[in-house]
Amino acid sequence: MAIILIYYHRNIPSYLGLGARVLLLLFFFTGVMCNEVLVPRNIDAVLGKNITLGCQIQVGSNLSLTQSSWERRVASSTVTLAVYNPEFGTSITDEYVGRLSFLSASRHDATVLLENVDFADAGVYTCKVATFPMGNKQASTTVNIMVEPKVYVSASSAPLLDGGNETVVATCRAERALPPAEVSWESDLFGRSQEHQQKESDGTATTWVSYSWRPTRHTQKLSLTCVVRHPALQTELRSTHWLNVQFAPEIVLKSIGDWLVGGTDSHLQCRANANPPVGSLTWSRLDGPMPEGVDVVNGTLYFMRPLQQNDSGVYRCTVENDIDTRSRETRVWIRDPPPTTAAAPTTPAPLHPSGGFSHTPPTKQRAQFSSPTLGSSPDTSLGAIVGGIIGGLLLLVLLLVLVGICYMRQRRTFRGDYYTKQYLGPADMQKEPQLDMLEPHELQEVYGGNDLTKDSPDLKPKAAGDIIDSEYKERKDREDWGDSIRGSRRMHGEEDYYPNHHSSHNMYPREIPMPLPSVNNGSPYMSEDFYDSARPSVQINEAMTLENGTHYQKVTCSAAGGKPEAVVSWLVYDQEPNNVAFSVTTETLQHSNSTFTQTSTLHLPMHLMHEGNVTCVVNHPALANSTHVKVKVQTFVTPVVTMNTTLLQDEGEEFQVVTCKAMNGRPAARLSWSLSGDTAEARNISMDVGSKIEMDMDTDTETAISSRRFPAHLHEGWNITCMVMHPTFPSEQRRTVTFPTYRFSAMRVLTPNGVAVRHVLVDEGQSNVTFQLEVTGNVPRYQVNCIKEDGPLSADMNVMGSSLQVMGPVGLHHAGKYKCQASYYNHKASVELEMQVAPREVQEGTVQ
Repeated sequence: MAIILIYYHRNIPSYLGLGARVLLLLFFFTGVMCNEVLVPRNIDAVLGKNITLGCQIQVGSNLSLTQSSWERRVASSTVTLAVYNPEFGTSITDEYVGRLSFLSASRHDATVLLENVDFADAGVYTCKVATFPMGNKQASTTVNIMVEPKVYVSASSAPLLDGGNETVVATCRAERALPPAEVSWESDLFGRSQEHQQKESDGTATTWVSYSWRPTRHTQKLSLTCVVRHPALQTELRSTHWLNVQFAPEIVLKSIGDWLVGGTDSHLQCRANANPPVGSLTWSRLDGPMPEGVDVVNGTLYFMRPLQQNDSGVYRCTVENDIDTRSRETRVWIRDPPPTTAAAPTTPAPLHPSGGFSHTPPTKQRAQFSSPTLGSSPDTSLGAIVGGIIGGLLLLVLLLVLVGICYMRQRRTFRGDYYTKQYLGPADMQKEPQLDMLEPHELQEVYGGNDLTKDSPDLKPKAAGDIIDSEYKERKDREDWGDSIRGSRRMHGEEDYYPNHHSSHNMYPREIPMPLPSVNNGSPYMSEDFYDSARPSVQINEAMTLENGTHYQKVTCSAAGGKPEAVVSWLVYDQEPNNVAFSVTTETLQHSNSTFTQTSTLHLPMHLMHEGNVTCVVNHPALANSTHVKVKVQTFVTPVVTMNTTLLQDEGEEFQVVTCKAMNGRPAARLSWSLSGDTAEARNISMDVGSKIEMDMDTDTETAISSRRFPAHLHEGWNITCMVMHPTFPSEQRRTVTFPTYRFSAMRVLTPNGVAVRHVLVDEGQSNVTFQLEVTGNVPRYQVNCIKEDGPLSADMNVMGSSLQVMGPVGLHHAGKYKCQASYYNHKASVELEMQVAPREVQEGTVQ
C-alpha cells in the first residue's frame, strides 16, 4: 500500500498544488494510525438488574492491540476489573467473578456485562486500550443507579358513606424510588389530590398521593386510576381502584297485571339497589291486615288465589341493610271486570193451525193455538215497537258513519298552502298541512293540465289516481281518529322523536303535528293576523358521520311550509349549545307560494354526549307556544380499563397469563398488544388465549376481553402493554404490566436449631440424619440436587424437598464434601457442606 501511495503521490498533477498533496498525506496517516475508544457518556442502571458497559475500539491497520481493560475509580485510586489480551484471553478480578464478563472480546470490542447491579456499583468506569506503537487510549462512562418504585394502592380505612363529608378515598404510594417517582390520580370525579414525599436512609424516596372526595351513591361503579412515572420504567404504571360507596336501599316498585276481580296474573314487584346488599325485604299492608293467600318470592308479592274486592288497599315494601331502613308504598285498586255482551235468548216460534211444529220434545213443549180472528197479545206488540226503534237508531248511526267517512275522504282531495277565511272546527284546527312545500309544477302534476295559475278557483284531480298512496292514507286515518286522544299532548307543544340508531344512513323524516293558537275573542273565526300566516310542519332527520377519527351525529330539524319563516333553535342539556363542542348551521328556503322552510342542523360529537336526547325548539306566530321536539340520540360510554396477571402452571411449566378488559363501554373497545421485546421470536413464544365481547343487556354496554399467555422464564422483566382504542378516548390508552425478574438470594444449610453451618460432625451409626436446605428468593418454584465431590450420593442418601437425608446408619463412607444446588431454569444457587464422621469406639470384651 505504501508503494502504491508513493507512486500516486509522485504522479499527482502539478496544477492541484501543495494543498492537495498535504490533504492526501493527512488522509493516509489518519486511516492507518487511527486509535479511538468509544463509550457512552452516561449509563442509567436499575438496582438488581444487569447493565452493559459498551466499549468499541477503532484500531488502525498498522497498529497492534496489546490489551484492553476496564478500570474503576475508587476513592483516590483505580482498580482494574477485567482485562482482555489477544494472546492470553480474559481475566476478571476476584471481587467481580460471577458478576462481570466480556460479551464478545476482540480487538474491536471490549464490551462487558455487569450483573445484579447494587448501589455500590455507581461511579466512573474507564475502558483503556493499549496499542503498539501508539500507546494507551481510554474513555470513561458514568454509571448512575436508579431504583424502580414499589407501587401500592390502598383504600380508605373508613367506609365511604353516601352523602358523607369529604374524606380520603384512596392513597397511591410509590415506595423507595431513585430518583423520586411522579405519582398522580386520573378520575372523572371532582375531587382533590394531595402529595407527600419522604426521604429514606438509603437515598431513595417514597412518594404518596391521597385523593379526597365527597362520596355519593351515583359513583358506586366508578374508579380512580393511579399513574406512576419513573425513568426506570419503560412505560407508566397504572393501577385502578374501584370505589365502594355504601348507601341505604333505593326502592323501585312495579305493579304488574290488570288487577281485576277474579284475576290471577297480578303481583307487586319490589326491587332495591343497596350497598351493602339488602339484608331483609318485607311486605305489609297499611290500611288493614295482610290478606290471606299471598306469598313473597324474591321480593315480589304474589296473590296465590283469584283477586277479591277487599284486596284493594295500600301496600308497603320495607327494605333494610346495614346502613338504613327504607320503605315505599303503593295503592292497589281491584276493579270489576268489564261487562261482556250476552247473546239474546231465543224463544220457540208459536205453532199455527196450518201445521207448524216445534223441535223440542212434545213432552216438554206445550203448543198454543191462536185463532185468526183474535187480536195480538199486548206483549208481542210492545216487543215489536221496541225492536223497530232500536233498528231505526242503528240504521241512522250507520248512515252517519258512512257520511262521515265520505266527508273525511272528500276533505283530503284539496290541501291548500295556508288557511283561508272559513270556520275551522276543533278537529280541523289540529290537521297537519301536507303539501306546504309543493311547488307549482308539483301542483300541476297533482291536478293535471298545463295552465295552472294560483288564481284558478277550480282544481280537479287527475283521473290517474291520487298522489297520496295507500300507506299514507292509512296512517292519516289513524291520526284523524286519534286526534282526540293526542290532543292534550299536542296542546302542550312537546313531542318525542326516536330515530333508529342501528342504521348508519339518514333516518326517514317524521312530521311532527303543530298546535294552533287558541281563539280568545269568542268568535269561531280566526283573527286577521292569522289569515296571513301558515303553520309550519316539523321534520326530523338524523345521521352519523366519522370525521378525522371522531364520531359525530347530525340532527336536522326542518320547519317546512311556514309563513312567515319559523325560528328554529336547539337545546342541549337544557341550554343553548356552545360553539366550542357543538356547531349549528341554519338555512332558509323560500317557496313560490310565499312559504318558507327553515332548516337547522346540529353537529355534535358523540363522545361528549352524556344525555340521550337533544331538543329542537320551533317558534312561529301561528303557534300558541314554542314547540319542543325531543330527539333521541346515540351516546357513547367510556369503558373502564383493567389489566391483571396470573401465574398458571401447565404440564410442569409456568406461564404468565395477562388479561386486559375494557368494561362497560359503548361501543365495544378495540384491544391490541405490545411487547417490550416485540420481535418475531417473541411473538412466536407468546400465545393468544382468546378474545371476546360480553354484552350487558341491562346497561346496553359491552365488555371487550383479551388474554395472552407467556412462558414465565422467557419473559422475566418484560413489559406487556395493552393498547385500548375507543371513540371517547382522545388518544390510544395504554395499560402496562411488568413481569417479575426471578432470582435466588441465598442458599444455606441449617441445623435442627436453625443455625446455618458449613461443617457438621456426626457420629458413626447415627440414624435418620437430616440437613435442612434453606433457599431464599422470589422464584415460583425450584428443584434441589446434591452431589458428593467424588461422585453421586450413596444409595442410603436422598434429597427430599429442601432437605438432605441420610436414611440408614451413618458410616465412615459418608464423610466428605457435598454440594447442593437449587435451580429454576437458568437461575441457580448453591451451598457446600463438609460432613465429618466420628468413628464409633470399640470396647474390648472380658474373657472369663
